[in-house]
Amino acid sequence: MNSSRGFTLLEMIVAISIFSIIAIVSYTSLNRFLDQRDWIETGSESLKQLQIAYLIIAQDLRRLSPRIVRDGYGDAEPLFIAMSPTDSANGEVLRFTTYKHDSSLPGLSAQVRVAYRLEGDELFRISWPVLDRDQDTPEYRQRLLSDIQSLQIDLIDTSNDEVQTLKGWTEPERLPDGIDLQITLENGRYYQRIFEVRHGQ
Repeated sequence: MNSSRGFTLLEMIVAISIFSIIAIVSYTSLNRFLDQRDWIETGSESLKQLQIAYLIIAQDLRRLSPRIVRDGYGDAEPLFIAMSPTDSANGEVLRFTTYKHDSSLPGLSAQVRVAYRLEGDELFRISWPVLDRDQDTPEYRQRLLSDIQSLQIDLIDTSNDEVQTLKGWTEPERLPDGIDLQITLENGRYYQRIFEVRHGQ
């Protein structure tokens, strides 16, 4: 006659201990996987925002127009304004005139004055409905990028048969040849992009 044998207390303790170790390792691996997935998704969203911002800036610079406009006080503005956000009273780093597609007139474009402004940790594209505006002219704001830790713009000038990198642009009737845009996001990632400036249409 066969006799059935149950588990001893020691065997039960060993089995529970092994199961606990496996559960802890599995939970730790799952938790690490979820953290990495969240980090990748956050990084992907930031990169997507950055690529869209780059696309808009590049499009504006490709359609740049060498037209001098007047500000809200009637004074002539330079063709192209560029400065460090720390040197600007309102965080503005770029201002120039560009062409936009006019959907009401197929095949035609209209000129628009645009600016790029860093406010806190956010980069905005500013535009005005008229070129020669007054003090009551409203501005339209489009947020392009957030979570910016630092932003720097260098201007590239090749007018003297050599490449010069400048921190600001002071030529009222001349355009730079390129813009070196450097952005560091709050996650520590650093991005650099050089944009060509088209001289006229």
